[in-house]
Amino acid sequence: MEAFYTYVAKVNIALGIFWLFYHFIFLRDSFIVLKRVCLLTVLFLSFSYPFIDFSLWVFQERQLFWINYIPIWEEVGIVPVIPIEEGISGDHILGFIYGIGVVILGIRFGVQSYQIYRFIRKGKVFVDAGVRVVSLERGMAPFSFFHWVFLNPEDYSDRERKEILTHEKTHVEQWHSVDMLLGEVLCILFWFNPFVWLLRRDIRQNLEFLADRKVVESGYDRKNYQYHLLRLSHQSAAAQFINNFNVSQLKKRIIMMNKRKTPRVGLFKYALLLPVTLGLVLVANRQTLAGMASVVSVSEGKVGEKMMVKGKVTDEESNPIPGATVVIKNSTMGTVTNAEGEFALNADPEAVLCVSYIGKEIEEIPVKGKSGKEIQVTVVLKSSPQEMEGVEIIGLTGEKKSVTRQLAEVNPEFPGGREALKHFLAQHIQYPAEAREKNIQGKVWVQFVVDEQGKVMQPQIVKGVDPLLDQEALRIVKLMPDWKPAQQNGKSVETSFLLPLDFSIPVKQGKGIIVVDGKLMPEDFNVATLSLDEVESITVLKGEKAVALYGEKAKEREVLLITTQKGH
Repeated sequence: MEAFYTYVAKVNIALGIFWLFYHFIFLRDSFIVLKRVCLLTVLFLSFSYPFIDFSLWVFQERQLFWINYIPIWEEVGIVPVIPIEEGISGDHILGFIYGIGVVILGIRFGVQSYQIYRFIRKGKVFVDAGVRVVSLERGMAPFSFFHWVFLNPEDYSDRERKEILTHEKTHVEQWHSVDMLLGEVLCILFWFNPFVWLLRRDIRQNLEFLADRKVVESGYDRKNYQYHLLRLSHQSAAAQFINNFNVSQLKKRIIMMNKRKTPRVGLFKYALLLPVTLGLVLVANRQTLAGMASVVSVSEGKVGEKMMVKGKVTDEESNPIPGATVVIKNSTMGTVTNAEGEFALNADPEAVLCVSYIGKEIEEIPVKGKSGKEIQVTVVLKSSPQEMEGVEIIGLTGEKKSVTRQLAEVNPEFPGGREALKHFLAQHIQYPAEAREKNIQGKVWVQFVVDEQGKVMQPQIVKGVDPLLDQEALRIVKLMPDWKPAQQNGKSVETSFLLPLDFSIPVKQGKGIIVVDGKLMPEDFNVATLSLDEVESITVLKGEKAVALYGEKAKEREVLLITTQKGH
């Protein structure tokens, strides 16, 4: 939901900025056709610009520690447990209030739509001036909706009726009802944003300008037509999302009909939409840009002394490897391959690249070249005979080092440490019910960035199991609070972090070994009798580790270690 709220906030901010820009720069122009295009364009840009993500296009060269394998403990066991009973939160209250607004406006929209349907179904239909006309009751204001025009011919003289038909026919032929519906849907979805209502008002007003211009250009007397509008101003409208002939703000319509044309040089103003849109995109990608800036600030040497190394990392079957780590040996500068396995990195002419990925052997690639030049390399990673154990970091000297012994001061850390992370996972993670029913298990590897402020950013699956488990792993990482950032030379630095989450379904009751607070439970013990509020952590042991602790009886059985709040 956090991503959805962020998207909604970005859209509404853009709608407000674009409306202010339109109101103060374009509103008084006579380029009403171009203004319609402009209004529709800003709607499209407001909804689309949040999807422009620089991190997908820009290779992020960051100061990092090369993490090969980072189990938080021997087995990060995630098992199905009793669902958490959550109370009413602030998000729930806000969502409820928002939903009430949407429902009320949605009902109003439905009632008005039904009323138009009734007019079409019960009214007399005839063709006049090439359009289908539905007869209304006396005293109702004429309007149009898509290819229908609604009016009562007996309420008007022949000249007035022709003026109305010319006006409404313009709405019909130019599909103005689409604009009106877009404005109405915006108000339903974002009723809390005052700029949305103002934007809808300007959309409606500009459409009336277009129809009024067509009437005047068709040869009807300008003053008589304006008096005709004034006489009809007392009639009631059938709905809010129709093109109504006597729409309010008649004064502005009359002023626009009498306004001198804006000089053509004023067209150049509309090009200003580009820098406004670019500004919104840059703000939306400020974290990526900040990361790029930090790389520039920590890079050593002059730009002219380095060269650009671009390459691709694949497996032995030439399949690209996304999420592989590429580090300059004997430094803390590196990057991560994108979805196509590609990377780009500034390096010294005699540098050596160290490339690593989960379950693959480490490759060291010398990159010989000239300063200021660009070279291309291809790296093929071979499968490793066995998975590494423990926490390994490579890159500062090109040799394996134990994080816990030699580099502990630079590691990013979950607030409270490993035990707190265990508790966080136990309290928040939910094994997907569908995955449990289908017996889907496995280890999901999630890579994310811990920035200089400790914020968890850019989570992505580098090795997944199933979309059900992958999405849950991403969800739990996005819920994490700020970490303690890594330290290098006494300063906070941005690091990449790789977290394996092992989703495991315990064996059926009676076949597994269950240990609660160090006490071996009887064969008929039911895990469901434990409340989730009592559980501090759950760990699953398998294979040799289980046998070493619990003997031969654990050779073909899983051991479920449960630590409760009392036993902690």
